[in-house]
Amino acid sequence: MSNLINILDAPTAQQTILRRLAWDELNIPDPILDRLEELFGQRISPDEAVRRILADVRQKGDAAILDYTQRIDGVELPGLVVSKAQIQAAYD
Repeated sequence: MSNLINILDAPTAQQTILRRLAWDELNIPDPILDRLEELFGQRISPDEAVRRILADVRQKGDAAILDYTQRIDGVELPGLVVSKAQIQAAYD
């Protein structure tokens, strides 16, 4: 018999490998919190950052996506539409 896969009963699995910490239980490293503070002007949780980004995208649409792409990734996109020629070039 192989020891490669441990098969656990449901109660054991729930107490071990299936246990997931809630957001408020996670210890967020300072470099991540520092970057969020740099991006949003105040020290916020990753959960709050996602909430703000989603709200901005709902309100401002593509403009918010372009803004966050530039602010977070440092990439300034000319737009979000990919032309048929660009799609074809990707296949070639």
